[in-house]
Amino acid sequence: TYIDYADAFIRAVIYTGLFLTRGRGLYTKLYIPEHSKTKVKLLQDKHKFIYNDEQNLDLYMKYFGDPYNIKLPWDNPEDRKIIVENKLESYKNIIREALKIDKELQVKDISEIEKIISTDNYKELIELDEELSENLLTINERLFILSFSKTQKTRDEIIEKFEDIDSGNEDMAALWLEVNTWKSLVAINGEHHVKRNFKLEEDLTPRSFAPGVGNTPDMEVYVNGYILIPEVSLMSGVKQWIHEGSSVIDHVLSFINKYKEKKVFGIFVSKAINVRTMWQFFVLNRESWVGKNVPVIPLTIKQYINIIKFIYEHELDIHVFIDLIVKINENALSSPGYVQWESSIEKIIENWKAEVLFFP
Repeated sequence: TYIDYADAFIRAVIYTGLFLTRGRGLYTKLYIPEHSKTKVKLLQDKHKFIYNDEQNLDLYMKYFGDPYNIKLPWDNPEDRKIIVENKLESYKNIIREALKIDKELQVKDISEIEKIISTDNYKELIELDEELSENLLTINERLFILSFSKTQKTRDEIIEKFEDIDSGNEDMAALWLEVNTWKSLVAINGEHHVKRNFKLEEDLTPRSFAPGVGNTPDMEVYVNGYILIPEVSLMSGVKQWIHEGSSVIDHVLSFINKYKEKKVFGIFVSKAINVRTMWQFFVLNRESWVGKNVPVIPLTIKQYINIIKFIYEHELDIHVFIDLIVKINENALSSPGYVQWESSIEKIIENWKAEVLFFP
């Protein structure tokens, strides 16, 4: 059907990294994000698209697998310079807005950048392009944390993105789940720091996953006497338990050992929690092989949406969220088994909401 053709086309162009989508189902809109617009314009104006009609499969696959067989416009100094110049203009514009919000913002010397742009040295242009991207990311992230994250528009977008991920309407769901969870925690009121360990594009769209090596979690949340270690995954079934069960625990345990004066809680968010994963987290909320509990709170994406939507609607503080995490952990200590604990989490959330409204 035409819908299948459209879906296949959207998936193909998203894979290029130059396009993103918004909306859902039949109402999905394909768009070019700010960080891609110059490249797309160069492709339209300067690139000659050639259809390869090679009939020999071996020769075609050799061509298909060669990353250097097509020269793109920005592979030469002249066009790379256009990208850098446009990026510098974006940098100037955003600095003007940023200084209104954060007067102590450290700004790079633009005159030095303008001198380097005049070069025809391709390597220097590449380095300058990357440096500008890093600076844009730093400023955009700071503005998001200080201002934009607390707006109704941003919070609505966060909720909508979670709903898209949960319903399967987001092709980059795994990447977006990390980014959106980070954004959702930043968007909560209160004095807290949310450190991300994954990479972002300069416009705060996903770039790559957290490395997952050296006991590095997806993100870390620091709040006075508490540290939260949120971990997210779209894995399901036994695969979830095999891949996430041990890594999540190792990440949380490393923070427990490192920050002995803090209360550390892991939070695991996924579309569904496998029975073995639930059982393991239940046991470790109570005790572990190291002689102390390693608390990890499992939440489905639907449950997490319910929680943060309530927090946003009532402008609640990060400590109110921590209170809920503590309540779920305490229930694990009093529940007779993991089945009862799992079934009680929904009720704990609703009781917590009622208490917050009754005792504001």
